[in-house]
Amino acid sequence: MSTAHVVVTVVGAAMAAFSAASLFLGAEWTAKPLADYGVPRSWWSWLAAAKAAGAAGLLAGLFLPVVGVLAAIGLVLYFLG
Repeated sequence: MSTAHVVVTVVGAAMAAFSAASLFLGAEWTAKPLADYGVPRSWWSWLAAAKAAGAAGLLAGLFLPVVGVLAAIGLVLYFLG
């Protein structure tokens, strides 16, 4: 495993975790766009949990590569949706 692989994985996990935490805490800059798009407030905690699970999966992927691949696919599909 190369250093670049580890750095990119950790940075990606940190970004997803930060996004999840900001949604869990209801930061205006993350909550306002969701409200503007018409996403029901009851979904917000589930969306934040999905991001947090993706971040944890990326970090777990450093030890179990199949988990990291699945987490990365899940995060890509989340952000495409």
